[in-house]
Amino acid sequence: MSFKNIFLTTLFTVFVASLVFMVGFAKETDLEPKEVYQVYLDGKKIGLIDSKEAFYDLVNKEGQDIKEKYNVDNVYPPNGLEITKYITYDEKVSSVKEIYETIKAQKPFTIIAYTITVKPISGEQKKFYVFSEEVFKEAVNSLIYSFIPKADYEAFINNTQPEIETTGEKILGINFNETVTIKKSYVNAEEKIFTDADELSQYLLFGTNEKQKTYVVKSGENIETIAYKNKLNTQEFLIANPGFTGVNQLLSPGQIVSIGLLDPVISIVYEKHVIADEEKAFETEYEYNPNLASNVRYTKQAGENGISRDTQRVTYKNNEIMSATPETSVEIKPAISRIIVMGAHSSGEVFNDGAWKWPTQSPYTITSGYGYRSGELHQGIDIAGRFGSSIMAIESGIVITSEWQKKGGNVIEVDHLNGYVSQYAHLDKRFSKVGDMVKRGDVIGVMGKTGFATGTHLHFGIWIGKPWVGGSYTISPLRLYQ
Repeated sequence: MSFKNIFLTTLFTVFVASLVFMVGFAKETDLEPKEVYQVYLDGKKIGLIDSKEAFYDLVNKEGQDIKEKYNVDNVYPPNGLEITKYITYDEKVSSVKEIYETIKAQKPFTIIAYTITVKPISGEQKKFYVFSEEVFKEAVNSLIYSFIPKADYEAFINNTQPEIETTGEKILGINFNETVTIKKSYVNAEEKIFTDADELSQYLLFGTNEKQKTYVVKSGENIETIAYKNKLNTQEFLIANPGFTGVNQLLSPGQIVSIGLLDPVISIVYEKHVIADEEKAFETEYEYNPNLASNVRYTKQAGENGISRDTQRVTYKNNEIMSATPETSVEIKPAISRIIVMGAHSSGEVFNDGAWKWPTQSPYTITSGYGYRSGELHQGIDIAGRFGSSIMAIESGIVITSEWQKKGGNVIEVDHLNGYVSQYAHLDKRFSKVGDMVKRGDVIGVMGKTGFATGTHLHFGIWIGKPWVGGSYTISPLRLYQ
């Protein structure tokens, strides 16, 4: 090919290429950029729409059933939905109806309500939802009234509590045991959202909205026997049945009562200043007469309990005393000791004569009785007193346990060689070891709060037979002092 032909061919190729470039450029510049909105759900692209406002309007319009259910004016998109501006030239834009149906199939829509978060000191936090702050406040007040009389609570709130002149109680403070937060938020409309304060108060008290178990009263039964049979204490029974006026109220055969177990979602902790006249057990003294046979004994003087006026700070959690801190104790009536005269005894000691000594020093307060609480049997009584005060053997015997236990802390058990075993738990210190022979009144330890104990106290138990051995069982320690 000649130089001239090569030149013409090259020139033609450059011309065609330039023409293609200019045509292509012209075609590209004919498109206008379009502003639309990219819809995301939980970070995933759902599609493009022309109008954010039109989408929100459709959500609100289509949510008529939700608006009627909760009596609200507006319904909102699901949590996790995000709509952002987006520039495109020719990408497909969906209708708001198409995007609405896609989202509806994946996640429920929301309304504005309140999220209540309850975070306990230990364990998992709980969340529930209420339609308004007023519903929550009313339900919490109802929960408080289950444990504190309404008049007493209002007097505390209004600062109108009367001063204690002789005996009585005064509330010092009320708090939640958990951290409770309330936050306005968009709440999934398919969640349980409380709109009724009574329904919410039942949930706060029982930990569920399931219908509570009931019991049909049989002939001869009373509140105490029904409560024990169904693993409740009498106070829990009265809380579950607020229509009853007291534990001595008569029941009729066929009457239906609630036996729901309390499991409060929020625990009410309150402290009281308490001045009360407390009965104190009398002591038993012995006189030995060598002129009498060893098997002779008689009561020379009957014992009589005394009365002391004790001042203390008592902390309650729901319907239970958690701790009691003694402040002062004034003797109102001295106890009169029982005096037993006995014949000569070769060992000079008295074993198992049935005159049981009280295990703690004064002042003391029984903070929890024997029986069921929260569905579990409390196999003894709790006695609060001063930290480090003496704990004494209630009768002579042999120490069969002196050890640390996870639940009971420092524990001592004494076999009294007559079928009874006494148990002393939560001790700060133990002074007796296994195999020791102890006499009635010997100091075997001091009061503390070891193990699972919320405050300073002695757990005092009485077993018939060796504790936790097959065939053994517990009784109320107070039966020994009747």
